[in-house]
Amino acid sequence: MKAIRNGTLLLVVSTGVASGGLLYDESLDGDISNNRLSPTVFGTLEAGANTLRASTQSGDLEYVTFTVPAGASLTALRLTEFTSVDDVAFLAIQAGTTFSVTPSEAAGNVGSLLGWTHFGTGGLAGTALVGTDILDEVGSGAGSAGFTPPLSSGAYTLWIQQTQAQPVGFGLEFTAIPEPVHGLWVAGAILAGAVARRLGRSQIAKSV
Repeated sequence: MKAIRNGTLLLVVSTGVASGGLLYDESLDGDISNNRLSPTVFGTLEAGANTLRASTQSGDLEYVTFTVPAGASLTALRLTEFTSVDDVAFLAIQAGTTFSVTPSEAAGNVGSLLGWTHFGTGGLAGTALVGTDILDEVGSGAGSAGFTPPLSSGAYTLWIQQTQAQPVGFGLEFTAIPEPVHGLWVAGAILAGAVARRLGRSQIAKSV
């Protein structure tokens, strides 16, 4: 596993705590794995700001796996930067810690993908642009299994690729929030009800 650094892939919790770390900067940490069965492991996303920065070009596939922690969900995946003379790259996602299909297999069976999208500065209709949340686009990739954000807790693997010779530098920012703790809400409601009943009996006793 590569080292985690302080930095910027945004993971925000409802408390507003801004801790966290830089999950990966390929220019500092070395090339991201091109082995779909042994992707670069980021580990569990931390609360706070964290950023993934990397580059890709033809023949340089990027496979990375991360975990959305229990009690949280991934609500956004924002494209923060994109640098290239070409204006489109490709991203796909599957659940789990590996990517189960090769690029050629995925092309012949898009339904094997949980989702996918093109991203960059433009070029293809529907391409997600810099500064936008691309999670909706990933979830609605044509022919994929598809999903409606947010993504629940668990492990996921990304496949990122530029099919042209021109290198692409990109940044991705993830946003996650805790899921509602319904048990605490219920306990609070019960406690409030008990207090109200006790106050009600006290008022009745005083009036008798």
